[in-house]
Amino acid sequence: MSINVLCVLLALLLASTYGFFPMWKNLLTHHRHWDGRYTYRNGSSSLYNCSLYVAALGDSSFLILTAEHLNIDLTIDPQDDTTIHLHEEAVWSKDKYFQNHTDIKISGQFVSDHQYYIFLGNVSSAEEENFATMALRPRGFLSTVTRHEQSHLNYGLVYGIPLSCAAVLMICGMLIIYWSMRKGYIRSLSWSYKNFHNSPEESSAPEPALKLSSRDEPESVA
Repeated sequence: MSINVLCVLLALLLASTYGFFPMWKNLLTHHRHWDGRYTYRNGSSSLYNCSLYVAALGDSSFLILTAEHLNIDLTIDPQDDTTIHLHEEAVWSKDKYFQNHTDIKISGQFVSDHQYYIFLGNVSSAEEENFATMALRPRGFLSTVTRHEQSHLNYGLVYGIPLSCAAVLMICGMLIIYWSMRKGYIRSLSWSYKNFHNSPEESSAPEPALKLSSRDEPESVA
């Protein structure tokens, strides 16, 4: 019985440890490099290359943005399941249009067009709102998995693997108990009170003799 309880607790522990992550975290976990382009909203139609690299993801998450006119570190500020805000943390280089902009902020969202996962973002600063836009895709990855299908996959991984492990452990525990009983390492005990009785030694003990008083003795018949 204790083995079964242990298996259930193990399954719950695994499920809580590998619980549901938001969509943005799943994407950044599986795709560390994102490539794309950005453009300025100043009437120019020029497109410039840029890329995002996930340097760390956890309690202190940050990304590295490498662009044609910008190279900075960004921290992640989650908003919901698919929306994140990226804030300027450290500046390595700025030139051209970015020179007069401080506190760069990228408000982006992960969307799916049933072929790719795309990160679409608006670039703002302390001096100007939404002065540039960018679009990035996972490097070398053509995603045909929709968000609905990805959700089913998450359910299968989160609950399927722990429950399968728990079932295997329960079966192994039952087999070990059965083998131990066959070998005599574990004795089977009766669970019903009526099955408990005195040992033969105790039941064969002589009964004490009864002493009769004089008044209890039968009268003699003349």
